Amino acid sequence: MISYELVLSSAILIIILVTGTLNLTSIIEFQESIWLIVPLLPVFIFFFLSILAETSRTPFDLQEAKNK
Repeated sequence: MISYELVLSSAILIIILVTGTLNLTSIIEFQESIWLIVPLLPVFIFFFLSILAETSRTPFDLQEAKNK
């Protein structure tokens, strides 16, 4: 497993543990009282950076050179 996938799956697992359900509708309804981004801001930041790294966008894009 790539290191990005570990962070992504951990972030999703934390959201599941906080809400106590796998049902997307229930997770959305859970956010009626407080958005999950507020108490889980560090998790959101790690999740966002992992998504950027997974898509190979700047500053995570690695130059690939041909071997001679």
